[in-house]
Amino acid sequence: VLATGGGCVVTPENLPLLHCNGEIVWLLRELNRLPTDGRPLSRQTGAAELYRKRAALYGSFADFRLENGGTPDEAAKKLAGLLRGEA
Repeated sequence: VLATGGGCVVTPENLPLLHCNGEIVWLLRELNRLPTDGRPLSRQTGAAELYRKRAALYGSFADFRLENGGTPDEAAKKLAGLLRGEA
């Protein structure tokens, strides 16, 4: 698992580099549930504005999308099933 920052998608050269190493999963979560502590750009610009600017890019990078409304353990189980083709 490689967790990139949200700004990874603004550099087009990152797409082939990420794809050569595996599948790209876009974890979707309600914006009001995303932490902003320690994230200066999110605090300054706001998660909604960043999402508005990046959503199409996230979608173009993603091989899969995963709704992440629960716990990390629940998300990991859903992800494992998705990657096994069960979802």
